[in-house]
Formats: sequence, C-alpha cells, structure tokens
Amino acid sequence: MSKLGQVEKIHVLKKIFTISQEKSGADYIRSLMTNIVKELEVDYIFVGRPSIKDPSLIVSDYAMAKGEFVEKLEYNLDGTPCSNVLTGRRVCIHASNVCSDFPEDELLQQMGVEAYVGAPVILPTGEFFGLLVILDTKVINEVDFFESAIELFASRVGVELAMIEANQSIKDLNNIVECQVKEKEEVIRKSHESLLEQEKLAALGRLTTGIAHEIRNPLNLVLNSSQIASSVYNDMKNGDYSDFKDLGKALDIIKTHSLRMKNILSIMLDNRNSGKRKYSIKKLIKESFKYAFHASVFKTEGIKLNFNHSSNISHDLHLFTNDIQSVFLNLFENSLQSLHNKFTGSDQEAELMVNTFEKDKYILIEVKDNGEGVPKDVLDKVFEPFFTTKSGVEGSGLGLSIVKSIVEKNEGDVFIESVPNEFTIVKIRFPKEISDG
Repeated sequence: MSKLGQVEKIHVLKKIFTISQEKSGADYIRSLMTNIVKELEVDYIFVGRPSIKDPSLIVSDYAMAKGEFVEKLEYNLDGTPCSNVLTGRRVCIHASNVCSDFPEDELLQQMGVEAYVGAPVILPTGEFFGLLVILDTKVINEVDFFESAIELFASRVGVELAMIEANQSIKDLNNIVECQVKEKEEVIRKSHESLLEQEKLAALGRLTTGIAHEIRNPLNLVLNSSQIASSVYNDMKNGDYSDFKDLGKALDIIKTHSLRMKNILSIMLDNRNSGKRKYSIKKLIKESFKYAFHASVFKTEGIKLNFNHSSNISHDLHLFTNDIQSVFLNLFENSLQSLHNKFTGSDQEAELMVNTFEKDKYILIEVKDNGEGVPKDVLDKVFEPFFTTKSGVEGSGLGLSIVKSIVEKNEGDVFIESVPNEFTIVKIRFPKEISDG
C-alpha cells in the first residue's frame, strides 16, 4: 500500500466501515474483513482465540486468504508474533522481515509473509477474547496508520462478538425456558387429565345416585305388580276369575314402569357412546334436575325449593353430543349447592328457574337461582379449569370448565351473570341448526 495523505486515510477508513446497517454479528465481521482486505490491499486476515483444549494453539473463527474465506485454521503460538500480542495486549507490528524475526514460525515461512500486524480483541466487558491479525507479502509503509487502524478494527470486532455471545445466551436461555414451559405444560396436562377423570367418575357417581333414586319407585311398582299378577294367576288356575281385572292392571303397570326404567338407563348408556343424536331439551332439563335434586341434601334437610321451567321453543328436539346432559347436571348441582349454602336453616324459599326460548337463529337456555351468588372479582374466572370457590374437597374446579367445553363442542356459547347474595344466571346459546359432524 502506497503512502497516503491524512484525507485519503480518512477516506479509506470510511470505505472500510461502509457496511449495511442490516448486518450484525458474524455477517458484519465478514463484511468488515472483506473491506479491510480490499481497501488495505493485504493478503491475509483472521480473527482467532486460544483453543480451550490447548491454549498454545490459536483457532480462527473467521479467516481470509487472497480475498476468499477459508475454513478454520490452527496456529501454534510458540515462536510467533501472536504470542507477543497475547502477552502485551497491545498492537504488535512488524512492517517487514517478519519471517527473519520469527524463523521458527513455519506458517509465516510457508506463506512468504513479509509484514505482520496483530491486535488483541477485547469485548466491551473488558474480557479478552482473542486477536485480529493482518498478514501481507509486501512491506507495510503506513506503520502508524496500520497500528491505529487495527486497534479500531479489533475494537469493532469485539463489539460484534459480544453481540453474538449475547444473542446466543438469549437463545440458550429461551431454549431452557421453552423446555421448562413444555415440562410444566405436560405436568399440567397430565394433572388436568387426571382430575378430569376423577370429575367424570364423581359425576358418574352423582348421576348413578340420581338414577338409583329415580328407578327405585318404578322398580317397587313393578315388583308389587308382579306379585299381584302372580297371585291372580294362581287364583285363576284354581278357577277363581274374580280378580281378572287386577291382572290386566298389574301387567299395564309392569309394562309402563319397565319402559320408564329402560329410558332412564339408556341415558347413562348413551353417555358412553360418541357421536350425536336428537334430544328433547325439555326432557333433558327435567331429568337432569331430578337426578341432581335426588343426589343433593335438599330432601333430608327440608329446604323449601321452588323449581320452575318455562319453555317457548317451536322445535324441542335438537342435535347434541351424547355428553350434553353433563351440562345441565353440573349447572343444577352448582345452583343447588349455592341455594343450600344460603337457605340452610332459613324459612325463606329457594328458587331455581329455567327458561328456554328462541331468538334469531339461536335457542337460548337460562338457568337462574337466588343463591349466594359469585363475587364480582372472580366472575371472569369461573370457566377456567381448576378454579373453584368451594372449599376443601367440595369441588375440583372442573364443573363449569366441563360445561364450557361441552357447550362449545355443540357450537354454542355460555355466559354468566351474578350479584352476590342475590342471584346467579347462566346463559347458554345454541344455534338452531347444528352440524352433524
């Protein structure tokens, strides 16, 4: 490189640092090295650091030879000018005859290097990283310029290397956090599945209790009628036909109430199957309330309850998934629990009302009670899994979560309004036409 004036030196540095602002890290370092080789007309340049396994070796992170990037180089420090850079932590420059000054440096001899310029690369934290080295087969005329410039280059490389390490640290931290999040999500998922199964078993137990209460009466009627039929049959065998009419009545009772029990049991069996079928909304509400009521403590504690269901829908049959009854069972159980908490020991009447009606393209179902209500600060959390206002083992926090899940599975929406100690109303909206998917 020929002698340069002050303005020309500034111009050269400006061209070297003319790099796209979009580049950073490794891309920036490569662009900077390319510009250095081009503008300073040097043959070799590399950025390297001591090997972790063997500190006597320098391993290059970036290296260029004759204008082309090359793979990593390993460079033994013994008897080389690089050892002076590492020791002195300042610029080491040999403008000429570097091969003569360091005859044991085989790499310099092989490349026919005449001049050497090296500077330590210091990160912004003050931590030593490695070194930046320029080698040339020509004598360096601008010693002062090269000495100042390489310190500037090394400092800039240090900034970019620090950025690379910071980005990698962030990436590693993100990976660790992501793995931890996935692990936590898996734990939560398994816990949710476990609790959901427990809730299903508990719901099945409550449903079975209600069914048992509901079956008891028709079963007793069937048993009593079968005894009457058997007695009349024996009399008829003996020629006594006086009670013949009683046989017909007994058989009618047996048939009617056997079908009633069959219908009750079919509900439980249908809940085990997938798919959809048509349900009577009125019947669902009526039967679900009976099961929930029989499973509650209202009868034993003598709380006065007024249950009222009004319906104003033109088409009572609707296509639902087979778990639809769980929606009404959970809602009625919640209402009955709230009413029990408020009216135990009271002479006032508990009220539970269900209204079904049509609006636009939707069927609306409203379940309202005058129980203890839901506090305003938790109202928006009641449909979240595991959230519960019940204490101890009274609730898993999955009831309304299940309600929301089943309603949405049936292409519907569910909302809740409440005023503490006054009322709670749950509003469910189903489309009139639901897809058979």
